[in-house]
Amino acid sequence: MVRVVIDAVVFVRALLNRRSLWGTLVFDRADEYRLVVSSVIAAEVTDVLSRSELARRFRNQSGASVDTVLAILASAEWIAPDPPPRISRDPKDDIYPATAAAAAAAFVVSEDRDLLDIGAYEGVRIIDAETFLRLLDEAVPLAR
Repeated sequence: MVRVVIDAVVFVRALLNRRSLWGTLVFDRADEYRLVVSSVIAAEVTDVLSRSELARRFRNQSGASVDTVLAILASAEWIAPDPPPRISRDPKDDIYPATAAAAAAAFVVSEDRDLLDIGAYEGVRIIDAETFLRLLDEAVPLAR
């Protein structure tokens, strides 16, 4: 099964619109890939999801909840990567490709231009959710 690191922004968008392509990826298609996280990634996702301005918006949505995302993170494969080198324009984002590389994951799925503009890092492709869903639909071997 293909191993994937998912950026916090994808989780936020999935919760804001359960019927979006991000919601589809996070909630409906999760059995088609193996999610990989690190403690730093889990902490960032948890922090972002607990921000008051987002928490209010999440409460107004129907469907999946923050607790659902936290359960997804808890059931993911956990990796403890080395401290990341400078990879992207935003050093906070470096943990995503570093975790993916340490886990020998095939992809980082993100909507962050600072990551998407890299394109790849140590054999890990950095792609958006739409591209990843298309690859899943094509049923081609995705493992690295």
